[in-house]
This record gives sequence, structure tokens and C-alpha cells, in this order.
Amino acid sequence: MPEFEGRPPRPHVLIASNDIVAAKLAGPGMRYLEFAKALAADCDVTLAVPAATDLSVPGVNLVQYDEHRPLSLPVLADNADVALVSGYMVEKFPTLGRTRARLVVDLYDPFMLENLHYHLHDPLPAQEGASTHATSIVNRLAALGDFFICASAR
Repeated sequence: MPEFEGRPPRPHVLIASNDIVAAKLAGPGMRYLEFAKALAADCDVTLAVPAATDLSVPGVNLVQYDEHRPLSLPVLADNADVALVSGYMVEKFPTLGRTRARLVVDLYDPFMLENLHYHLHDPLPAQEGASTHATSIVNRLAALGDFFICASAR
């Protein structure tokens, strides 16, 4: 029985990637895969991804969530002790804010600044709308998070 072994149970960490995790990786997917690998030594890790993956990572449970099913990711978070989320996930999955898991918010992706470039040629009202929307997402993340990480100390 684990409660009599003298070792505390391993925490269960959910890492919710907003990017594909497969043989060909981009920045965010690579970041979350490396987090999962590093944490697997001390935690039970589930890496939730938005699309099917061809990877198998020792010590990491890879699962797919469905962006069109609003409860698919929150259910995973509710079964974890800690859940790492980022960006627009709190908009796509509004019930993440009510999860029992501690929320770690990754502020690595500067999507507020990226939007300035993406909407550069849009009419000014559309640019302002995109900026206001991104700011509201960051404010929501700040209100919901229990802990925050970013790319570097700088």
C-alpha cells in the first residue's frame, strides 16, 4: 500500500501543448516535450496535444485533446495536481479556470506582440480589437494562474 511505503506519491503534472508534438517540431511543441521529459524523472507526466502524434516518450503519457470539445482538456486538468497552460487555452477551454489543479501559466509566447505583426495590414479598428482581445487573455491568465513561468529571467 503506497501510504505505508514511506515515500510520498509522485505528483501528476499535465502539460497542455497548444502546438503539435510530433517528429517535426516547432518552438512551443518542442518546449512542452522537453518540459515533459525533464519532469518525468520526478512526476507522473501527461502531455496533452491538439493533434495525433507519432511519438512515444518513455515516462510520458501522450494524449490528444479536442479543441472542439470544451471539456476534453479540463477533464485532464481535473485529474492532475498541476496543469501547465498558456495563451488562448483559457478562451478555448473556459472551465480551466475552475479546475482543482494548480495552474502554472506559461508566458513564454509573446502573442500580444506577435499580433502587432499579424494584423499589421488590417484596418486600425481590427488591430485595436486584436490587441484588446489579447490583453484580455493575458489578464485572465494572470488572474487564474497560481504560478508563472517565462522564457528567461530577462
